[in-house]
Amino acid sequence: MEDKFAPAPVRHLDLRPMPDDEEHLLVIDRIGLIEDPLVVPLAFLLVAQHFDGRRTTEDLVELLGRE
Repeated sequence: MEDKFAPAPVRHLDLRPMPDDEEHLLVIDRIGLIEDPLVVPLAFLLVAQHFDGRRTTEDLVELLGRE
């Protein structure tokens, strides 16, 4: 019998930068996160939101812990 309370399978989004996202990578590099591959997907998402106007530069600095 199937367990109807079993957790659903986890879906992972691929947030790795695509080749045409050079401008986003330049911002991430300026923030100083490019050398940390575990943080780049999060940083990439936040920078994308910044370019969309949903985050300010101050938001990025606060969320990413860089001055």
